[in-house]
Amino acid sequence: MREALAEELNAAGLPEDDAKKITQWDPYHPNAPAPWFDPQYMFGIADGFDVVIGNPPYVRQESIGPHKSSLLVLYRDAATARSDLYCYFYARGLQLLRDGGMHVFVCSNSWLDVGYGAKLQEHLLKNTHIQAIYESAVERQFSTADINTIISVLRKTTANDGATRFVHLLESFEAAVAEGGQRREIAKSRAELIAAATNPQSEKFIGDKWGGKYLCGLDIYHHILNKCADKLVRLGNVADVFLGIITGANEFFYLTQEQVDMWTVEPEYLRPIIKSPRESRRLIVNHSTLANQIFMCHRNKAELAGTGALAYI
Repeated sequence: MREALAEELNAAGLPEDDAKKITQWDPYHPNAPAPWFDPQYMFGIADGFDVVIGNPPYVRQESIGPHKSSLLVLYRDAATARSDLYCYFYARGLQLLRDGGMHVFVCSNSWLDVGYGAKLQEHLLKNTHIQAIYESAVERQFSTADINTIISVLRKTTANDGATRFVHLLESFEAAVAEGGQRREIAKSRAELIAAATNPQSEKFIGDKWGGKYLCGLDIYHHILNKCADKLVRLGNVADVFLGIITGANEFFYLTQEQVDMWTVEPEYLRPIIKSPRESRRLIVNHSTLANQIFMCHRNKAELAGTGALAYI
Protein backbone atom coordinates (compact mmCIF):
# COMPACT_ATOMS: atom_id res chain seq x y z
CA MET A 1 0.00 0.00 0.00
CA ARG A 2 2.83 2.39 0.87
CA GLU A 3 4.54 1.69 -2.44
CA ALA A 4 1.30 2.28 -4.34
CA LEU A 5 0.74 5.57 -2.51
CA ALA A 6 4.30 6.67 -3.27
CA GLU A 7 3.73 5.94 -6.95
CA GLU A 8 0.49 7.98 -6.92
CA LEU A 9 2.22 10.93 -5.25
CA ASN A 10 5.12 10.73 -7.68
CA ALA A 11 2.73 10.61 -10.62
CA ALA A 12 1.00 13.72 -9.22
CA GLY A 13 4.28 15.61 -9.48
CA LEU A 14 5.90 15.07 -6.08
CA PRO A 15 9.63 14.19 -6.32
CA GLU A 16 10.27 10.49 -5.82
CA ASP A 17 12.41 10.94 -2.68
CA ASP A 18 9.77 13.16 -1.03
CA ALA A 19 7.01 10.72 -1.94
CA LYS A 20 8.92 7.86 -0.28
CA LYS A 21 9.56 9.90 2.87
CA ILE A 22 5.89 10.78 3.23
CA THR A 23 4.65 7.24 2.73
CA GLN A 24 7.21 5.75 5.13
CA TRP A 25 5.95 7.91 8.01
CA ASP A 26 4.00 5.80 10.52
CA PRO A 27 1.42 7.94 12.39
CA TYR A 28 0.56 5.00 14.67
CA HIS A 29 4.09 4.58 15.98
CA PRO A 30 4.71 7.60 18.28
CA ASN A 31 8.41 6.83 18.81
CA ALA A 32 9.27 6.25 15.15
CA PRO A 33 11.37 9.11 13.71
CA ALA A 34 10.54 10.84 10.43
CA PRO A 35 13.11 12.65 8.23
CA TRP A 36 10.59 15.44 7.52
CA PHE A 37 8.02 17.49 9.43
CA ASP A 38 4.79 19.14 8.29
CA PRO A 39 2.35 20.15 11.09
CA GLN A 40 -0.61 20.52 8.74
CA TYR A 41 -0.16 17.15 7.02
CA MET A 42 0.70 15.28 10.21
CA PHE A 43 -1.61 16.94 12.74
CA GLY A 44 -3.99 19.19 10.80
CA ILE A 45 -2.43 22.30 12.37
CA ALA A 46 -2.06 25.22 9.98
CA ASP A 47 -1.68 28.25 12.27
CA GLY A 48 0.97 26.94 14.66
CA PHE A 49 1.05 24.99 17.91
CA ASP A 50 -0.21 26.37 21.23
CA VAL A 51 2.86 25.10 23.11
CA VAL A 52 6.36 23.97 22.19
CA ILE A 53 8.23 22.17 24.98
CA GLY A 54 11.70 20.77 24.45
CA ASN A 55 15.13 19.80 25.66
CA PRO A 56 17.25 20.46 22.56
CA PRO A 57 20.43 18.41 22.04
CA TYR A 58 23.70 19.73 23.45
CA VAL A 59 25.84 19.79 20.30
CA ARG A 60 28.79 22.18 19.99
CA GLN A 61 29.13 24.17 16.79
CA GLU A 62 32.18 22.13 15.71
CA SER A 63 30.06 18.97 15.68
CA ILE A 64 26.90 20.17 13.92
CA GLY A 65 27.97 18.57 10.66
CA PRO A 66 27.30 19.19 6.96
CA HIS A 67 23.93 20.91 7.48
CA LYS A 68 25.44 23.81 9.43
CA SER A 69 25.67 26.16 6.43
CA SER A 70 22.03 25.53 5.56
CA LEU A 71 20.96 26.17 9.15
CA LEU A 72 22.85 29.47 9.14
CA VAL A 73 20.93 30.59 6.07
CA LEU A 74 17.57 29.56 7.54
CA TYR A 75 18.15 31.05 11.00
CA ARG A 76 20.60 33.89 10.42
CA ASP A 77 18.54 36.20 12.67
CA ALA A 78 19.09 33.94 15.70
CA ALA A 79 22.48 32.28 15.22
CA THR A 80 26.05 32.82 14.12
CA ALA A 81 28.73 30.43 12.88
CA ARG A 82 29.80 29.92 16.51
CA SER A 83 26.31 29.09 17.81
CA ASP A 84 25.69 25.68 19.33
CA LEU A 85 22.89 23.59 17.83
CA TYR A 86 20.29 24.47 20.46
CA CYS A 87 20.18 28.11 19.18
CA TYR A 88 18.63 26.84 15.94
CA PHE A 89 16.10 24.86 17.94
CA TYR A 90 15.00 28.05 19.72
CA ALA A 91 14.33 29.73 16.37
CA ARG A 92 12.61 26.68 14.88
CA GLY A 93 10.46 26.27 17.98
CA LEU A 94 9.22 29.84 17.59
CA GLN A 95 8.42 29.23 13.91
CA LEU A 96 6.16 26.34 14.90
CA LEU A 97 4.14 28.42 17.39
CA ARG A 98 0.99 30.42 16.75
CA ASP A 99 0.99 34.06 17.85
CA GLY A 100 0.61 34.04 21.62
CA GLY A 101 1.85 30.46 21.88
CA MET A 102 4.16 29.34 24.70
CA HIS A 103 7.75 28.15 24.24
CA VAL A 104 9.43 26.29 27.14
CA PHE A 105 12.94 24.86 26.90
CA VAL A 106 15.27 23.13 29.31
CA CYS A 107 18.56 24.13 27.79
CA SER A 108 22.22 25.06 28.21
CA ASN A 109 22.68 28.41 29.96
CA SER A 110 25.65 29.44 27.82
CA TRP A 111 23.63 31.72 25.48
CA LEU A 112 22.95 34.01 28.43
CA ASP A 113 26.58 35.14 28.57
CA VAL A 114 28.72 34.08 25.61
CA GLY A 115 29.36 36.09 22.45
CA TYR A 116 27.15 34.09 20.09
CA GLY A 117 24.30 34.42 22.57
CA ALA A 118 23.86 38.08 21.58
CA LYS A 119 22.14 37.10 18.33
CA LEU A 120 19.71 34.79 20.12
CA GLN A 121 19.04 37.37 22.87
CA GLU A 122 18.16 39.99 20.26
CA HIS A 123 15.97 37.54 18.31
CA LEU A 124 14.02 36.58 21.43
CA LEU A 125 13.58 40.19 22.57
CA LYS A 126 12.18 41.14 19.15
CA ASN A 127 9.86 38.17 18.71
CA THR A 128 8.82 37.05 22.19
CA HIS A 129 7.98 38.16 25.66
CA ILE A 130 10.66 36.40 27.72
CA GLN A 131 8.47 35.75 30.72
CA ALA A 132 11.02 33.99 32.92
CA ILE A 133 14.39 32.29 33.04
CA TYR A 134 15.01 29.87 35.91
CA GLU A 135 18.38 28.63 37.14
CA SER A 136 19.02 26.47 40.18
CA ALA A 137 21.90 26.94 42.60
CA VAL A 138 21.50 23.46 44.10
CA GLU A 139 20.42 21.02 41.39
CA ARG A 140 20.48 20.38 37.67
CA GLN A 141 17.46 19.54 35.57
CA PHE A 142 19.40 16.49 34.32
CA SER A 143 22.01 15.15 36.73
CA THR A 144 23.87 13.26 33.98
CA ALA A 145 24.22 16.25 31.65
CA ASP A 146 27.70 17.75 31.63
CA ILE A 147 26.45 21.33 31.31
CA ASN A 148 24.62 23.90 33.41
CA THR A 149 20.99 24.30 32.42
CA ILE A 150 18.22 26.86 32.63
CA ILE A 151 14.48 26.76 32.00
CA SER A 152 13.27 29.50 29.67
CA VAL A 153 9.59 30.44 29.40
CA LEU A 154 8.67 32.55 26.35
CA ARG A 155 5.46 33.78 24.75
CA LYS A 156 5.49 34.46 21.03
CA THR A 157 4.60 38.13 20.55
CA THR A 158 6.12 41.36 19.29
CA ALA A 159 4.20 43.44 21.85
CA ASN A 160 6.11 45.09 24.68
CA ASP A 161 3.97 43.52 27.38
CA GLY A 162 5.71 42.91 30.63
CA ALA A 163 8.92 42.26 32.49
CA THR A 164 11.34 39.34 32.27
CA ARG A 165 11.82 37.55 35.58
CA PHE A 166 15.29 36.11 36.21
CA VAL A 167 14.73 33.55 38.96
CA HIS A 168 17.65 32.06 40.93
CA LEU A 169 16.43 29.01 42.84
CA LEU A 170 18.03 28.49 46.27
CA GLU A 171 16.37 25.14 46.96
CA SER A 172 15.08 22.26 44.86
CA PHE A 173 12.87 23.37 41.99
CA GLU A 174 9.62 22.25 43.63
CA ALA A 175 10.45 23.84 47.01
CA ALA A 176 11.71 27.12 45.53
CA VAL A 177 8.71 27.59 43.24
CA ALA A 178 6.31 26.88 46.12
CA GLU A 179 7.97 29.24 48.62
CA GLY A 180 9.08 32.75 47.66
CA GLY A 181 11.80 32.88 50.32
CA GLN A 182 13.68 30.07 48.57
CA ARG A 183 14.30 32.01 45.37
CA ARG A 184 15.72 35.36 44.30
CA GLU A 185 14.07 37.26 41.49
CA ILE A 186 15.18 40.21 39.40
CA ALA A 187 12.70 41.73 36.94
CA LYS A 188 13.76 43.72 33.89
CA SER A 189 11.60 45.25 31.17
CA ARG A 190 12.27 44.59 27.50
CA ALA A 191 13.40 48.20 27.10
CA GLU A 192 15.91 47.84 29.97
CA LEU A 193 17.34 44.63 28.55
CA ILE A 194 17.74 46.16 25.09
CA ALA A 195 19.36 49.32 26.46
CA ALA A 196 21.86 47.37 28.58
CA ALA A 197 22.83 45.22 25.58
CA THR A 198 23.25 48.08 23.10
CA ASN A 199 26.54 49.88 22.46
CA PRO A 200 25.78 53.59 23.04
CA GLN A 201 28.33 54.74 20.46
CA SER A 202 27.42 52.46 17.57
CA GLU A 203 23.82 51.83 18.73
CA LYS A 204 24.44 48.19 17.80
CA PHE A 205 23.01 45.33 19.84
CA ILE A 206 26.04 43.53 21.31
CA GLY A 207 24.38 41.32 23.92
CA ASP A 208 24.62 41.26 27.68
CA LYS A 209 25.62 38.92 30.50
CA TRP A 210 22.16 37.90 31.63
CA GLY A 211 23.37 34.90 33.58
CA GLY A 212 26.20 36.65 35.39
CA LYS A 213 24.22 39.81 36.12
CA TYR A 214 20.73 38.62 36.87
CA LEU A 215 20.99 34.96 37.92
CA CYS A 216 24.41 34.35 39.46
CA GLY A 217 25.30 37.87 40.66
CA LEU A 218 25.44 38.28 44.44
CA ASP A 219 23.36 40.94 46.19
CA ILE A 220 26.50 43.03 46.77
CA TYR A 221 27.07 43.09 43.00
CA HIS A 222 23.68 44.63 42.38
CA HIS A 223 24.17 47.08 45.27
CA ILE A 224 27.45 48.29 43.75
CA LEU A 225 25.93 48.43 40.28
CA ASN A 226 23.02 50.58 41.47
CA LYS A 227 25.20 52.93 43.50
CA CYS A 228 28.14 53.30 41.11
CA ALA A 229 26.69 52.69 37.65
CA ASP A 230 27.86 56.06 36.32
CA LYS A 231 31.46 55.37 37.42
CA LEU A 232 31.78 51.92 35.83
CA VAL A 233 32.92 51.00 32.33
CA ARG A 234 32.82 47.73 30.43
CA LEU A 235 36.00 45.68 30.69
CA GLY A 236 36.10 45.52 26.90
CA ASN A 237 36.53 49.28 26.79
CA VAL A 238 39.84 49.17 28.67
CA ALA A 239 41.28 45.77 27.78
CA ASP A 240 41.28 43.15 25.04
CA VAL A 241 38.99 40.34 26.17
CA PHE A 242 39.23 37.09 24.25
CA LEU A 243 38.37 33.44 24.56
CA GLY A 244 40.99 31.08 25.93
CA ILE A 245 42.00 27.72 24.48
CA ILE A 246 39.14 25.59 23.15
CA THR A 247 39.90 21.90 22.71
CA GLY A 248 37.16 21.22 20.17
CA ALA A 249 37.09 17.64 21.53
CA ASN A 250 36.45 17.74 25.26
CA GLU A 251 35.57 14.05 25.39
CA PHE A 252 39.18 13.26 24.39
CA PHE A 253 41.13 15.86 26.34
CA TYR A 254 39.18 15.74 29.62
CA LEU A 255 39.81 12.50 31.51
CA THR A 256 38.16 11.15 34.62
CA GLN A 257 40.23 9.23 37.16
CA GLU A 258 38.62 6.04 35.88
CA GLN A 259 39.95 6.75 32.37
CA VAL A 260 43.40 7.62 33.70
CA ASP A 261 43.54 4.29 35.55
CA MET A 262 42.16 2.33 32.58
CA TRP A 263 44.87 3.61 30.21
CA THR A 264 47.59 4.13 32.87
CA VAL A 265 48.25 7.62 31.52
CA GLU A 266 51.41 9.00 33.12
CA PRO A 267 51.01 11.99 35.52
CA GLU A 268 53.43 14.13 33.47
CA TYR A 269 50.78 14.37 30.71
CA LEU A 270 47.94 15.37 33.01
CA ARG A 271 46.95 18.63 34.68
CA PRO A 272 43.99 19.25 37.00
CA ILE A 273 41.17 21.21 35.43
CA ILE A 274 37.90 22.82 36.48
CA LYS A 275 35.19 22.24 33.90
CA SER A 276 32.64 24.28 35.80
CA PRO A 277 32.81 26.84 38.64
CA ARG A 278 30.39 24.57 40.50
CA GLU A 279 33.29 22.18 41.13
CA SER A 280 34.90 24.55 43.63
CA ARG A 281 33.11 26.49 46.34
CA ARG A 282 36.31 28.20 47.51
CA LEU A 283 38.73 30.70 46.01
CA ILE A 284 41.61 28.32 46.68
CA VAL A 285 41.04 25.18 44.61
CA ASN A 286 41.68 21.77 46.15
CA HIS A 287 42.98 19.71 43.22
CA SER A 288 42.15 16.43 44.91
CA THR A 289 38.42 17.19 44.75
CA LEU A 290 38.31 17.81 41.00
CA ALA A 291 36.61 15.20 38.86
CA ASN A 292 38.69 15.69 35.70
CA GLN A 293 42.21 16.14 34.41
CA ILE A 294 43.25 17.56 31.05
CA PHE A 295 45.48 15.57 28.75
CA MET A 296 48.48 17.68 27.63
CA CYS A 297 51.11 16.03 25.47
CA HIS A 298 53.65 17.67 23.16
CA ARG A 299 55.73 14.62 22.22
CA ASN A 300 55.63 12.61 19.00
CA LYS A 301 54.77 8.93 18.77
CA ALA A 302 58.40 7.80 18.72
CA GLU A 303 59.07 9.60 21.99
CA LEU A 304 55.90 8.15 23.50
CA ALA A 305 56.68 4.51 22.62
CA GLY A 306 55.61 2.17 25.39
CA THR A 307 53.69 4.78 27.38
CA GLY A 308 50.11 4.76 28.58
CA ALA A 309 49.72 8.15 26.92
CA LEU A 310 50.36 6.64 23.48
CA ALA A 311 47.98 3.77 24.21
CA TYR A 312 45.30 6.30 25.12
CA ILE A 313 45.90 8.34 21.96
